[in-house]
Amino acid sequence: MKWNRIDLRKKEHRPPVGAPVALMIRPKDTRAAMAYRNGYDAGTFELEGGKLWLRHSSGVSDPACMNKRCDIWWCPLPEFDGF
Repeated sequence: MKWNRIDLRKKEHRPPVGAPVALMIRPKDTRAAMAYRNGYDAGTFELEGGKLWLRHSSGVSDPACMNKRCDIWWCPLPEFDGF
């Protein structure tokens, strides 16, 4: 697994839409740490109305807003059927 830093300006630097991804989220400062937890998460990126949204275990987030306050790294997860 190779971790890629998210860059929303270029399509080749962001995860494919609808594919499951693992996320590593690191807040940039203490103020961001109050809003975003430091750690790992799993989710998918969805495109709605021309805007990219992140659906993950904590809900739905705006990755553009998160990227200003956090360093976000992603790697693809293999498809699975569940438990």
